[in-house]
Amino acid sequence: MSRSDEDVANLLRWDEAAALHLESPFYAVPDVISGKSSLSSIDSALLSRLTGRVLHPMCHIGTDTVSLAQTFSRVVGFDYSEKAVRIAQQISARRGSRHCTFAVGDITRMPVASSSFDVVFLNWGSLVWIFDLPSVLRDLRRALRPGGHLVIVDQHPASLTFRRGNPPSTMVPTEHYFGNRKIVVNRKDYAERTATVRHGEVIEARHTMSEILHTVLREFRLLEFQEYESLSWQAYADMVASGHRLWKKESCPVPLSFSIVAQRQ
Repeated sequence: MSRSDEDVANLLRWDEAAALHLESPFYAVPDVISGKSSLSSIDSALLSRLTGRVLHPMCHIGTDTVSLAQTFSRVVGFDYSEKAVRIAQQISARRGSRHCTFAVGDITRMPVASSSFDVVFLNWGSLVWIFDLPSVLRDLRRALRPGGHLVIVDQHPASLTFRRGNPPSTMVPTEHYFGNRKIVVNRKDYAERTATVRHGEVIEARHTMSEILHTVLREFRLLEFQEYESLSWQAYADMVASGHRLWKKESCPVPLSFSIVAQRQ
């Protein structure tokens, strides 16, 4: 498929997901509007050391973005789904987030000025939608001021080779870690598993951990890399809570998530 076909298929899915997730208990929009944070314990710990202006690409319906506005002086979220951005703006207005704004835009064509942010925060479920990782990281660097920080928190690429089995507590290997860099998948919604999904087929990117680290190192100075046994959603039936908006399995063959903190020189 061409890039335009990827964009069309994925955008249809995320337009559909925006309305579905507004009502989903997983996103807990009423709690976010009331002032509670949707950020996971991992997110909060990494960001607690940083201040200033934050850029939040691929923000979806903006629950994490407005949560960032609790502690940062200015937060800008953007997403390529206009429907998601409209919902994010509504959530922000209802919460009264005065330091939070949203825009429609693709991460490959970021609608922001150069050197205008202190932090770029790329979190949970972002990397599988980035096909040209070197190009995107160059533009993330452009958005940061010298000395600014890139923070990435996402699902570990090794864990993407496993899927929920039957029973749903089992992890079934379905992909090769060093296999295709781009795959077509058709699956139900991760937040609303019983919902009927019209646009279930999407195209996802696959990156190895070494590829991610080497690409970051070409543009930034690496400050910290961590791997975790937790995810920000309950991917398997036997996962138990292990912090705010985190779940883990008692026995797991691979790391489930990772974080990177890097600095623009």
